[in-house]
Amino acid sequence: MTVALITQSASIWQVQDAKSRLAELISRAGEIGPQTITRHGKPVAVVISPEAAELVEAKLRPNFGEFLLTAPKLESAEMQLLQRPRRSRRRAAAFAFA
Repeated sequence: MTVALITQSASIWQVQDAKSRLAELISRAGEIGPQTITRHGKPVAVVISPEAAELVEAKLRPNFGEFLLTAPKLESAEMQLLQRPRRSRRRAAAFAFA
């Protein structure tokens, strides 16, 4: 059994401690802030509150208004209209009766 070196303000947990004290880890994520879980001293996961997750998702979610403001102006873009080739009436009529 490892000795947990988690203090009141600590936010870094070893995987073993996080597994055995999951309820406490979740509580601290909501009360204190993000809790980092490490394996062999390297961060492998972060537990955050639902409110923090919503903020992260909102920042990552594309905003259509911002997209329009950053899109290239139509005046500066080269645009080429594509048109469907027209059939001659004579050919279309011949095709219809054949």
